[in-house]
Amino acid sequence: MIKDSGYPVDKMRFTFCDTGNEHDLTYQYLLDLSKQFKLWGAPEIVWLQPELDFYKLAEKKGRFPSTKARFCTQHLKMFVTKKDTDKLQADGYDLLLHTGVRGDESPERSKLKQSEFDMYYGANILRPLLNWTYNDVVEYVTQTHGIPLNPLYGYGARRVGCFPCINSVKHEIRMIATKFPERIDKIREWETKLNSTFFPPNKVPNRYKSRTVHSKKKNMDVGICTIDDVVEWSMTGKRAKNFELIFEDDKHLNCNSSMGACE
Repeated sequence: MIKDSGYPVDKMRFTFCDTGNEHDLTYQYLLDLSKQFKLWGAPEIVWLQPELDFYKLAEKKGRFPSTKARFCTQHLKMFVTKKDTDKLQADGYDLLLHTGVRGDESPERSKLKQSEFDMYYGANILRPLLNWTYNDVVEYVTQTHGIPLNPLYGYGARRVGCFPCINSVKHEIRMIATKFPERIDKIREWETKLNSTFFPPNKVPNRYKSRTVHSKKKNMDVGICTIDDVVEWSMTGKRAKNFELIFEDDKHLNCNSSMGACE
């Protein structure tokens, strides 16, 4: 937007929704990015704060969010952004929203339109990177404009929104447990506090589920997985058959090769 959109920079507004479940490297990255924006004459990033952060929200709900109950996205991102856009519109601003989603991120996003009216925010929304590839983005950011990526990508993170996210994949969980064990410690603490598990039961094979609870819906005892169960599973090879100390994909622990970003 700053370099190639042709928009006047004084009309731009960049926002970040702080979920309270971010890594400190992400916070520092945003501060550094804001400084760079300022050097380019653009406004710094505005931090939007929800009423309750990720863990306090889970405490209020009595459980962690899941793929079928993603209240985290609603409360920590959508609601706070809506509040921000509503205020701007009430102040008389005509908004044109932008998002950096790409079509090849998921089947759902591949069906999105590059431009449309968003009923929730009551404004037009553009997706200028919809047809870009992952490598297009990395090359544009790092080579064309010399801006480093969030360091977490270099560690092998697939996403850097929540850290970890409830949708984190196997190698990401192993990477976090290996490189950032304090994140696992915090989840373990909150699992005990809420008597709830961070990941859903189907995250791991049955043999890795160390706890059972009685399901009223199924009228039977079912296995659930604690964060330690998920970490143990993440340390196994294909099909979770063997515990391994060295993995075929250990490159993810050091450098996510698809972008060539080292630690």
